[in-house]
Amino acid sequence: MLFTLVVQPLAFLALAQDRPFVRMHDDVIRFVDAPFEPVKLATTAATVCGNSAAGWHNQAVPGGGTLSPVAFANSANIDGSGRSVFFAQVTGVARNQGIFTADASGVQPIAVGCGSGGGSGTFGGGLGDPTPIGGTFSGFFGGTFFVPGTNRPGDVLFMSDIDNGPVSRALFLYRRGTSSFAKVAAPGDVSPAGGTLSAVGPGSVNDAGDVVFLALGSGGPAQQILKWSNGVLTKVAASGDPAPGGGNYTQVGGESLGFSDGTTIPVGPLPDINANGDITFRPLASGAVSRGIVLVKNGTPQWYVTVNDATPIGGNFFDIPAAHLSDAGEIAFYADVKVSPTQFSGGWFAGKPGNWRKLLAFNDPIDGGICFGFGWSRNPLQAISNDGTVAIWTSVYYGPSNSKEEELLIDASGAITIVAKQSTATPLGGTYGILDPWPSRLALRGTFGAATPGASFGALNAHFTYTECTPTPVVYCAAKVNSLGCTPAIAFSGASSASATSGFTVSASQLLNNKNALLIYGLNGRATTPFGGGTLCFAAPIKRSMLLATGGNPPPTDCSGALAVDLNAFAAGVLGGSPSPLLSAPGSVVDCQFWSRDPGFSAPNNISLTDAVEYVVGL
Repeated sequence: MLFTLVVQPLAFLALAQDRPFVRMHDDVIRFVDAPFEPVKLATTAATVCGNSAAGWHNQAVPGGGTLSPVAFANSANIDGSGRSVFFAQVTGVARNQGIFTADASGVQPIAVGCGSGGGSGTFGGGLGDPTPIGGTFSGFFGGTFFVPGTNRPGDVLFMSDIDNGPVSRALFLYRRGTSSFAKVAAPGDVSPAGGTLSAVGPGSVNDAGDVVFLALGSGGPAQQILKWSNGVLTKVAASGDPAPGGGNYTQVGGESLGFSDGTTIPVGPLPDINANGDITFRPLASGAVSRGIVLVKNGTPQWYVTVNDATPIGGNFFDIPAAHLSDAGEIAFYADVKVSPTQFSGGWFAGKPGNWRKLLAFNDPIDGGICFGFGWSRNPLQAISNDGTVAIWTSVYYGPSNSKEEELLIDASGAITIVAKQSTATPLGGTYGILDPWPSRLALRGTFGAATPGASFGALNAHFTYTECTPTPVVYCAAKVNSLGCTPAIAFSGASSASATSGFTVSASQLLNNKNALLIYGLNGRATTPFGGGTLCFAAPIKRSMLLATGGNPPPTDCSGALAVDLNAFAAGVLGGSPSPLLSAPGSVVDCQFWSRDPGFSAPNNISLTDAVEYVVGL
């Protein structure tokens, strides 16, 4: 057998770390018989500029009581404002649990309930906040499967039992912009896949407030993935549907949990949805492809990565859980790997079809030890950002009974940043103890949970948030020498910021004077594509600024032309044109160069092209 399934309390987790292992969910551990075959030495890049506590044990809660987040076991998500979003118990008051956000200003309740917890069957006597469908919030759900979903605007997706309502449970969306709640779905609702919903599970939410979630059906498909958008449900996929390339889906979410009230909830692997409305999910299928990740784009499903695909560490993917999806179309995921017919391993990977990169694999050297532990990829936790950086947890093995857990950032080049390490100091004092294996990262900010022995304020554990330093822009690629023999040159000044309306200028010099021009840009990385007799330095599609003019001396033609565009102003809409929304999304990677007319060359090569600048949109 390749794997041994072991269920142990967290107190015994250290015993697992003398063998490679994967944290499946909560305190479920699976050992992996991975051979010792290190692939590369990890490098470290210092990119974290700040780390602070955001929701800790014994912290005062508005309305009374103190927070008990058990942050090393109840994962947190992070929104676009850098707020940690999580479930927690509250001690000392009857309103004893809720969904909260926290940042430097303190704890803010989203929804507060009471009773004995979600699925217990014991309600709280109407003491919770009112729900949008009647009754009051009662028990909420904690643990790996029920992490609240969130997005850049700060909306929050969560499940709750309901006391004295029309249904006993529902999936809800809190809209931060209007401070209002909406019901997404509940058992008994009519399903767009046919029949009614017998159970509703958690899900993911994108920046537009669109939700994708798991459900079980009665009188229709047994397993369903549904999309909710402004009150309208549509089917994404269901068991029995045709799979891409042949066969049918046999499962579209095979993990379920039973509760003491006799109910069952489908809990994973959860789908994901990005700002473009693209959706990923993990099905099992009866065709030539038995499992993998499907991406649905414009309503059309395609296999994005499968167990038939080759991996960057050799062999083929053996099993793939959920995939985290960025707005740039990259996914990040943990996968078991069949290196050879008798040899297995595993690790984290990211990229797009045909271009997968290894982030970290079992037995890779890191921080003076070797990588021996991972967490499964689990939505709605956000792991991969638009710049290709991924947040993961690992356990580093230094020898028998000597290991340390670490929260890492791994960028698109493979450079690794250690955000937090077990036994090192925390911003609350004390040291990091057990670290939560499911961190979250969005828009140059991240969050993770940890036990914090010795911390101030009686903080036994806490959620932490951090901010990354925005990388310095980079000039790259080759300009096209113009018809007068001058080499156009691009430059930049200032700093990119999604919150500013000025202050980051990209400029060009040595251009032909008095010619029409554009700043052209892409959001899919670098490239070297022949274009107009020169080089297009970024991957298509090409996007453009408003029309520009090079200016310079009066005729005759010389190389006195110049251009300058404040990209903060352009992204904010101040300069006109139609800027992509990603230009004002922190963490987006932008590649740009200037295009201008050069009538000294014959068509179709009668253009001038500068070299390029690549930058990351800052906060």
